[in-house]
Amino acid sequence: MYPAILNEYWTVELNVRTGCLKAQTFMFERVDPQSAYYVDSVITMLEDTLMDGDLVHRQMGSVIVKRLALGYAVSVGVRTPFGSSVHNLALPPGEYGVL
Repeated sequence: MYPAILNEYWTVELNVRTGCLKAQTFMFERVDPQSAYYVDSVITMLEDTLMDGDLVHRQMGSVIVKRLALGYAVSVGVRTPFGSSVHNLALPPGEYGVL
């Protein structure tokens, strides 16, 4: 089911992309410790979401990053390269500093 959600995200229609982001938000809310398995497949989508011009998409992307990072920290460890790279995507280095 998850690959289908990722595939639908790359469509042009804005409502479909918003629905896919909302589905991922709910999915990562429920799958906290197991979210470490999905990190590699989600990174490119999160990069696109966090650089999107739509404010709602950026906000949902930030929520996904938060939930994914919490689940990843629970299963793998707190200080990981994933946390640093996603933090730099959400908060650019020039404005808030580098983690």
